[in-house]
Amino acid sequence: MKKLFSLITALMLTLIVARADEGMWLPYALNGQNLAEMQAMGCKLTAEQIFSFNQPSIKDAIVQFGGGCTGEIISPEGLLLTNHHCGLSYVQKHSSIEHDYLTDGFWAKSKGEELPNAGLSVLFLNKVEDVTEEVLKGVTAQTSEAERDEIVAKNSRSITKERKGDRNVRVEIVPFYSGNQYILFEYDEYKDVRLVCCPPWGIGKFGADTDNWTWPRHKGDFNIFRVYTAPDGSPAEYSADNIPMKSKWFLPINLGGVKPGDYAMILGYPGSTDRYSTSYTVKNVINDEGPAIIDCRTTKLENYRKHMDADQEVFIMYASKQASVSNYWKYYIGQVKQLKRNHVYERRLAQEEDFMNWVNADPKRKAEYGDIFTGIKAKWDILDEIEKSFVYHREAGWNGGEAIAFSRRFMRINKMFEDKADKADIKAAAEKMQPAVETFFKDYSMPLDQDVTAALLALFYKNIPAELRPSEVSRIGDENNGDFSAYVAKAFEKSIFTVSRSGWRSPRPSTKIPSTPSR
Repeated sequence: MKKLFSLITALMLTLIVARADEGMWLPYALNGQNLAEMQAMGCKLTAEQIFSFNQPSIKDAIVQFGGGCTGEIISPEGLLLTNHHCGLSYVQKHSSIEHDYLTDGFWAKSKGEELPNAGLSVLFLNKVEDVTEEVLKGVTAQTSEAERDEIVAKNSRSITKERKGDRNVRVEIVPFYSGNQYILFEYDEYKDVRLVCCPPWGIGKFGADTDNWTWPRHKGDFNIFRVYTAPDGSPAEYSADNIPMKSKWFLPINLGGVKPGDYAMILGYPGSTDRYSTSYTVKNVINDEGPAIIDCRTTKLENYRKHMDADQEVFIMYASKQASVSNYWKYYIGQVKQLKRNHVYERRLAQEEDFMNWVNADPKRKAEYGDIFTGIKAKWDILDEIEKSFVYHREAGWNGGEAIAFSRRFMRINKMFEDKADKADIKAAAEKMQPAVETFFKDYSMPLDQDVTAALLALFYKNIPAELRPSEVSRIGDENNGDFSAYVAKAFEKSIFTVSRSGWRSPRPSTKIPSTPSR
């Protein structure tokens, strides 16, 4: 389930005996699902107060921030609270040696000092619709997976185009339960979002990876932004004439704190859930995927830290990148540990056995589902042989060094050369890439990337069976006793993807606080 709008509830009974009932539910169907249970736990809100399209409700204060995070509106003038790491890349873009907002923090003392952020948008949900029947129109039990994917994609495009029409809204159709359900979400998209506050690094990242993905956390894990609108209140691109949003709903801040027995719930946009994975997937995460990701990202982070600690400019360049890599590095460390500790593999095996007993108790169910795990086992008999190698290929090879990943963006232009395309078309395609080139070199350190690439290729060579390695990786590793430093240094020296026209490191412009009012 991707980018779903869900609600998770938990009740803490006492400090001594704590119990949490949790689940992930679609809030628009709250009345028919869990509202009575929630109210029994202490929730004093009605379904309409939590989620309503007929009147302002809490859902109007919960936004999708930057495409991958949740934010909360906390004032009548569009003030928005989100996690520290969610806003970090935008703080980084405003930072320089002269104005190091990452290290020192930032606070706009007036609305005129709030900093605009190109490319940042905030989504407010205004419609939800189950479109499963329309999306799966034409799909039958005999439809192949490839045909099904084509039908679903075609139907989804058609529905999206029809629902959007000429309106200035964003429409997305999201698959749930591995494509067994499809939900349409319609959003108002606000593109003028300005930075108001970022705590200093020592507060926002206090505890660093030690505290990440743990509870309790001892850090100021927040950034504050403000949403702006056109003077008539409609969504608009950045303009000095825009005004702070007049919030439909905002969450008041309770300065009184909490006490044992208080009801708590979370409403927001989680990325996905793996809670319906089979025992085969759980086993793979424990034995192959998790350890491989941890190994690759540990190597990458060690090299990041070496260069970031030695050069403040490199620290500014890579602060957001480092946070992104380390976030799921720590996630997989905790996930593997807890999957083992809680015997999730063994419990999932028992659930699957119970399921098959239920299936076999009825001839019709047996006819439809009797061989379901036979197919899953056959798939994993193949994947178990290659999955670990695939993860190293992705983490240490394909997405390892930045220059390698960056070069792939030019594959289309390379194909145009191979096909002897018209020079004017090639030039147009190259000019279209220019903004991406400038963005890449603005925050790129070749020495750092060179060390990362050499270390990851060495890891790739060491941990992948020879028969599954690219022949060139095997040749270089064999000839150099697994050391790729000299090869990578030579490749980076010659590559057009590691050196910008003005040198390997483009100077970062000083960030200046606007001196003119923004409203």
